[in-house]
Amino acid sequence: MSSLPSLEELLLTPGNAHKVVPIANAALAALIFVLLASAYKWSAIAIHLYAMVGLALGLLGSLNFVAATLRAEDAAAAAKGD
Repeated sequence: MSSLPSLEELLLTPGNAHKVVPIANAALAALIFVLLASAYKWSAIAIHLYAMVGLALGLLGSLNFVAATLRAEDAAAAAKGD
């Protein structure tokens, strides 16, 4: 058996959301890069690509907001339990 958990275990085990956030951040950053590069290359459809960049930025912000909220709740619960 491998010492690394499988992706399936990581995604389906409750309480592991904070471990997936860096992976999602990297994927969203790559998506934003590709969209901006595409907008530079194909200026005729750039407005649509900029709209998708806006949506990706909103998703990135909301993902990190929820992750920060979960971390704050975990810290508060740990402090209360001490």
